[in-house]
Amino acid sequence: MQARQSEEMAQVQSFLNRLWTFESNGKQWFDRTSA
Repeated sequence: MQARQSEEMAQVQSFLNRLWTFESNGKQWFDRTSA
């Protein structure tokens, strides 16, 4: 169970890293006003 949880965390972190990368590239993929 612990290994599975850390695997999910790694996937979430990699997804967030991709979001921050897109944003730093000057692209906005989501509306900040709706957050």
